[in-house]
Amino acid sequence: MTRIAIIEKEKCNPVGCGGYLCIRKCPVNRSGKEAMTIDPVDKKVQIDEKFSLEGCAQVCVKICPYGAIHVVNLPDKLTESPLHRYGKNKFELFNAVVPKRGKVVGLLGRNGIGKSTALQILTNKIVPNLGDYGSKPDKAKIVEQFSNTSLGDYFKNLYSNKISVAYKPQRVELLRDAYVGKVKDLLKKADEVGSSDDYVKTLNMEKILDRDISELSGGELQRLAIAAVCVKNAGVFFFDEPTSFLDITLRVKVAKLIRDLAAKGNCVVIVEHDLAVLDYISDEIQIVYGQPATYGIIVQPQAVRAGINEYLDGFISCANMRFRDY
Repeated sequence: MTRIAIIEKEKCNPVGCGGYLCIRKCPVNRSGKEAMTIDPVDKKVQIDEKFSLEGCAQVCVKICPYGAIHVVNLPDKLTESPLHRYGKNKFELFNAVVPKRGKVVGLLGRNGIGKSTALQILTNKIVPNLGDYGSKPDKAKIVEQFSNTSLGDYFKNLYSNKISVAYKPQRVELLRDAYVGKVKDLLKKADEVGSSDDYVKTLNMEKILDRDISELSGGELQRLAIAAVCVKNAGVFFFDEPTSFLDITLRVKVAKLIRDLAAKGNCVVIVEHDLAVLDYISDEIQIVYGQPATYGIIVQPQAVRAGINEYLDGFISCANMRFRDY
């Protein structure tokens, strides 16, 4: 694990701590080396990171009375087996999303680090291979892998068709190729609970019902895709970027619709880049970080505000992990 040292210079108070307490107590310095020195410019402490932080006991972090020193981990690729790997030298996804009944779980992370892959695993579009891309994925192994968690029951029920899922994909423009006909015909075909009229009204779709799907704009396709998912008789709903192409009024309406699905006892998972919408709509947040097209790591669920703030900060406190330096 690679580490870096960070000093908050505004907190560093050499006079208040009795004269560079951290320098005096540093085991590396006491051995005759100079890992910690005095910055000649501001007279505050500075750390030379060429001295291996791998074996550092972080004494300075523990004894600084002002909390000015931090030693944090930088995210190398995990040594544990991934949940799924696409092939040799191809993208790897570590850990899984955890759907919860009656709650909206929000996924937050940049593009290209596995959020859509995570949703496809939970909808059975992809059977994870646990990193063994050379062998056929084994569903029994997946159930066994997560047998001590709620995901074990989820995958067991998913693979035995005991739960039904509804999935709103990210690329709504593909609807033009997947379906031929009018908007009202698609909604009628998709409606399994008899509520399409309600969604048409809520999403202001009355004027496009008689239009051909191939003629719809991005925002109109988005509303159609959302309505077609919401009318499914499912227990788990997945929404991949449901508010793109929509104005603020429609974003709020979509957010309320998705919250209503969770209020009915369904599991809901959403990928969304609009932080205001994600804050409003989610009950929990799972951060996803990594290197685009290389690997992605899904963090365990946490409170919404804390998760969004940690994502903005680029620092996962529970793992002492800095994944972004800005």
